[in-house]
Amino acid sequence: MKVCRFVCLSLAIALSAANPAHARVEKPCSGKNETLECLKENFSDIYDGQYFKFLMIINKAEVAALNCNSGEKTAAYLDVASKIGKNLEVEEGFKDMLETKFIMEKPACLLDALLLSDDNVKEIILGKYLAKPRFIDKKEVDAVLARYREHEKYKEMLKRFSGK
Repeated sequence: MKVCRFVCLSLAIALSAANPAHARVEKPCSGKNETLECLKENFSDIYDGQYFKFLMIINKAEVAALNCNSGEKTAAYLDVASKIGKNLEVEEGFKDMLETKFIMEKPACLLDALLLSDDNVKEIILGKYLAKPRFIDKKEVDAVLARYREHEKYKEMLKRFSGK
């Protein structure tokens, strides 16, 4: 998955450099607007029309989220869950990151960011994605979350959204 992202990202950069006419056309989320917020506002348009830009913005936001230096940046990235809809490719990549990176390596970071997220995002992540993991065993997810269920700040959220 990561190799594919790298190859796609490299190809996008090469194609942009090779086609200067393409660079002159102002498209959504270009220049100063090449942000996660712009991508979320134009999710399907960017995915369909500027796939490599979509990957660049998502990957940059994912790295920032996984740094866990800012709960707000991590929460902003998690909000992508509310934009995915029926996009199975993006959903798969998002679930991979949730399960293999956040749950297995940085669960407190994930939970702290979810505390800052709206209920819809909490329901998607805790009630849908982590309830039926694809990349790790459900028992592993449950074991990780069980360690946090008795922490006062996570207790209500985990009870409400993960059904336990």
